[in-house]
Parts: sequence; C-alpha cells; structure tokens
Amino acid sequence: MGTQGKGFFKGQAVTFDLPMGWKLLAMAEPREGKPPASLEAMVVAALKNPVGMPPLAKILPRPNKRVVILSDDQTRPTPVGEVMLPLLAELNRLGVQDEDIDVIIARGTHRLPSEADLQKKLGAEVIKRLRVSVHDADATDLVRMGTTTRGTPVWINKIFAEAGLKIGIGLQPALLRRLRRRGQACPARRGGPGDHQGRPRLDSRPQLRGRQDGRQPHLGRHAGDGAPRRSGHED
Repeated sequence: MGTQGKGFFKGQAVTFDLPMGWKLLAMAEPREGKPPASLEAMVVAALKNPVGMPPLAKILPRPNKRVVILSDDQTRPTPVGEVMLPLLAELNRLGVQDEDIDVIIARGTHRLPSEADLQKKLGAEVIKRLRVSVHDADATDLVRMGTTTRGTPVWINKIFAEAGLKIGIGLQPALLRRLRRRGQACPARRGGPGDHQGRPRLDSRPQLRGRQDGRQPHLGRHAGDGAPRRSGHED
C-alpha cells in the first residue's frame, strides 16, 4: 500500500492512498477558526480603520460618486451579502445613494451564476436595492486599458472603468496565493475578448474548498474584472 494522504471534501476530512513509490514530503491542513461574534461589527471596524489605506470618507471621489462593488461568485464561500450591508450603510451616510452603486459578479470564466446562486451570495436586500450584473469576458463593450510589458492587451468591464470608486469583496484561498507566488497562475480582475482561450485554468469546484479559518474579511480596491491570468498579465 502506498502512502496515505489527507484532504478536505465539502468541509470534511477525507483520506486517500497515493500511488506506490510516491514520497509525501509535507501535508498542510487548514486551521480551525472561531467564527466572529458579529460579522457586521467586524466590517464596521474595518471601514473605520482600514489597513493600508484611508477610510472611505477620504477616498470617495467627487463629483463622480459612482461606486462599483466587485463580488466573487458562487465558487467562493464569502458571505458577500452580510459584508455588503454595513458597507452600503456607510456609503449612504457619506452621501452615495443606492442608485449610484453597481454590483458586478466577477466570475472570470466560471459558469454563469443562477438566480439561486445570486440570492445565496448577495441576499435578497442587496438584489432588491442595487443594480447587479455578471461580468462577461467576451462582451463587446469592454474598455481597453493598455498592454502589459509582454504585449498582452488588458480589457476591463465598462461599468467598472467608469466608476469613481471601486471596492472588492472576496476571498482568495491559500492555494491561489501559493500559485501566485510561484508564478503559475493568479486570480486577477482582468479579461478581454477571447483572451481566456488557452489560459491556465484553476480548479475552483466548490467541493474542493477547505474550512475557513475565521480571519477578518478583506475590503480592498481591485484593478479590474476578468479571469485567472496567464504569464503575460504579470504587470
């Protein structure tokens, strides 16, 4: 019998046998995390004291108060709807009305989300209050931003390009961070007509997600919208 490994399937630990002759050098396991007492309180605290950037009150552009919020899609477990509600309250307090806010599902080249997917990801209140669209990497109205140092054209979502403030809510699993450091692949908010063809693909099936570790949600600004990038998108 070969070496036995361990992984996680739908949040549950599973074991499997590796082929004879394989040498298992290391095995990483997710940490058990204590869920926050109040996710809303964590988001409010993060908005008041963001890491590495001024608070929203100081970066909100004027007169263009149009705001776009990028959300990851159904392949990630991020509770975007719960995070977004206190964010919307803060934007409203700063004078940004709901009609000036767009939500874009940054699906990359994943399948289109269903209505049930959107309800689960964003929640009924967000869907009722805001305009919600799903990014299409092959749309004809993408805005070209330029090229990378390797000559790869970079196109982004038109709604995103025209917004005065861009906010991203999403989860980047540890696997993707390791891939980025190795230069193999990186989840990026970029894309263009036909540009995803032949691109290295990341297996983002929901059942491969591990347990969450209870870390504070990340609120940050993204560079654009699209799909996992290839080596030509290194800029």
